[in-house]
Amino acid sequence: MSEILRILVADDEPGMRLGVARALRDFTVSLPDVGGNVVISVADTGIGLAEEDAARIFDDFVRIKNDQTRHILGSGLGLAIVRKLAALSGGDASVKGRPGAGSTFTVVLKQAAGEGAAPPPAGGGTAL
Repeated sequence: MSEILRILVADDEPGMRLGVARALRDFTVSLPDVGGNVVISVADTGIGLAEEDAARIFDDFVRIKNDQTRHILGSGLGLAIVRKLAALSGGDASVKGRPGAGSTFTVVLKQAAGEGAAPPPAGGGTAL
């Protein structure tokens, strides 16, 4: 989870040094819910993104290139790594945003059985 947080939150700094107006607006991490999920939500006040860009921003080596992003450095791997790390837990990553209105990134991590998740009901489990 620390790598996901680093990518979503700490990687904001290089963008701000380059003059991109992107400030952290909201950041929440929920404790595991009844289903054993941890939800991380990070919202910023940055340049936002178009719907067609949101559909591909988690792909490997994808960088959204336009007049507002052309000076931002990066490999286009950060968000792809976030989605892959979330998938390892059975979860996923998503983004919602609008051009000029910032973006909200949400990561759902599923808690593995035996790591604090509720035990199966008595008599309902399967012996291995």
